[in-house]
Amino acid sequence: MYGLKPCPFCGTEPRMGITEPTFGEPRYFVECNGVGCKVVAYTPNEYETAFEAAEAWNARACDRVGADGGLKPCPFCGGEAKLLHVGAGRIVKCGSCGASTSFAAENPAKEWNRRAGGDWK
Repeated sequence: MYGLKPCPFCGTEPRMGITEPTFGEPRYFVECNGVGCKVVAYTPNEYETAFEAAEAWNARACDRVGADGGLKPCPFCGGEAKLLHVGAGRIVKCGSCGASTSFAAENPAKEWNRRAGGDWK
């Protein structure tokens, strides 16, 4: 429909979603549809049009390793990623757009740095 790129973490084809309108119009978002993807890959803001949501999903930063603990920048917005300790678990989260690994990730840094196409760091 809008030529969505695959998930930058697992390579799975994403899905376009529509939120139920509480007030006003419905909002659009894109999320990874991968069963085994351990990253919460989605467009964190809900967009007014499907086109805007697709453009946000398809945006990719360059694939370089960041200076902070060897974490790559966010593949969506290029923001800096940080390893966070939350309760007894750990996640990696982008400080700009909010994309993050899930608590199910055994090695959140490895999952974050994984990119479709087999680039593991």
